[in-house]
Amino acid sequence: MIETGQNLIRNLTTLAIGAAVVIAIGMILWSWVVQRTVSAVMGAIILAAIVLFAISSTGWLRDKVAEDVGARTQTQAVVPGSG
Repeated sequence: MIETGQNLIRNLTTLAIGAAVVIAIGMILWSWVVQRTVSAVMGAIILAAIVLFAISSTGWLRDKVAEDVGARTQTQAVVPGSG
């Protein structure tokens, strides 16, 4: 049951990242259609890059925290005098 919930969350996260990429591409194209200036397109690209980096870097941060917590639980599992 827990694995099913984790898979559902993983699938929803992947879907959200995919939707954000499509929205970012649409935002860049829309800024070109409306403004027809390079500066508006560059602003849209920079904003899209920041948002997409913020969304996708959460996996990296989660992995680092898991490594840190895993290392602490392994050191806490050692019982003095057990051999």
